[in-house]
Amino acid sequence: MRTEPRHQSADGGQANCGTYQAILFVSHFRFLKISTLWSSLKSVLTTAIIVPGYRQPRRAYKKLHAALCSAGYGVHHVTFESSWGRYGITHLAHELQDQLKPYRPEQTFLIGFSMGCLVVRRYLQEYGGTKRYPLFCAISGPHAGTHVARLAPGRAAREMTPGSSFLRELPAITTLPVERIVGLHTRFDQTILPPSSAIIPEVENLRFSVFGHDFMVRSRRVIGRLLEEASSA
Repeated sequence: MRTEPRHQSADGGQANCGTYQAILFVSHFRFLKISTLWSSLKSVLTTAIIVPGYRQPRRAYKKLHAALCSAGYGVHHVTFESSWGRYGITHLAHELQDQLKPYRPEQTFLIGFSMGCLVVRRYLQEYGGTKRYPLFCAISGPHAGTHVARLAPGRAAREMTPGSSFLRELPAITTLPVERIVGLHTRFDQTILPPSSAIIPEVENLRFSVFGHDFMVRSRRVIGRLLEEASSA
């Protein structure tokens, strides 16, 4: 993994992690130091929101989901009416807003993968409000578009093509109501073309030697770093 400098160019609903969280917390309570106790309590009170990519089935996030649950986080896996974005990314952002209503932003962190990164950005732009999320991890998102989208159906695919009006209208990511934004990507990405499109200007970008787009949400190194970011948020 390499850290790049700044400015470098099933169904939805709450996952059933609650029982596991309680057991995890109570079983270690007697042996925890104060700092560790606070870290454990914070994870129990925090929910990770997974926003999936274009036509991505829930099973693709099995390892990520399990790792988050094991760390004590609640998990909400977002599901869309049209997984391929028939009505566009703004419509998906509206669906995301509906699913996030039960959660408090300060006790929630966002994980976007691929198209899901753009859905999160549009959601924060349109519906973010004044409350700030502590963390947004953007994994292999086509922030500058991808030429592969030219071959896919749906309005969302057209919006992900380089130079689209949708991409031009997105505000600078640093203006969004999030305390910390981290981009994670691989140079061996066959879906985000060119791979440099996954680099987000003006935030920290982390590059991993993961072979293949879909394996970014299955990689131990990527998931491990994501958990590190969540624990320090």
